[in-house]
Amino acid sequence: MYAGGEMMKNVNESNIELEQKSMFDALACAIDKHGATYVSGPITTGRRYVEWYLSEGYACAGSPNFRDRLRDAVIRQNEIDILKVAAKARARGNGVVIEPASLHKFEWGQDDYASFWCGVIERFVGRLIMLDGWQFSLGCVAEFHEARRLRIPIENQHGDVLDYSFAKHMVEEAVKELEARHFQAASLENLTCGLRSYALQWN
Repeated sequence: MYAGGEMMKNVNESNIELEQKSMFDALACAIDKHGATYVSGPITTGRRYVEWYLSEGYACAGSPNFRDRLRDAVIRQNEIDILKVAAKARARGNGVVIEPASLHKFEWGQDDYASFWCGVIERFVGRLIMLDGWQFSLGCVAEFHEARRLRIPIENQHGDVLDYSFAKHMVEEAVKELEARHFQAASLENLTCGLRSYALQWN
């Protein structure tokens, strides 16, 4: 039974990899290498998630309606913020603007989304826009790391250059804030540990 479960997992992972390759191929038909702007913003986490969880989310953690309440209070609002910034970038004539809020693949996990969007940044992006609160999102921090590795210009949503040292400070401060507050909700420890791990990788 265990071997069968592992086989199904491997098949699913293989299917997702093939699907992502097809999506990369489709994007390559329309976007020059490093010709796009990418809008990076929290979706499932971010500061909005931290505040919501500490104020009310913890009360329904583990319940059947937790995901629905998370979607209404955090995910949809985060997606709206991303779409607004992307629309402004397009209106300014920034060429192709890619945003992650419109892609919904229900069979994908967080690791699948992370690998796909980092792959998009590697192949197609020449400019990154980071939304406010990005330092509280593992996905956003991963995207920042990828852009920095590739020496892609990075700015915040207000148009200010987001340099490495200040970005590192932002993540470190986010970790300190979560460490100071996670006693109120132990489930925030996963987010805290993930951000701490990224902060320690920076030199």
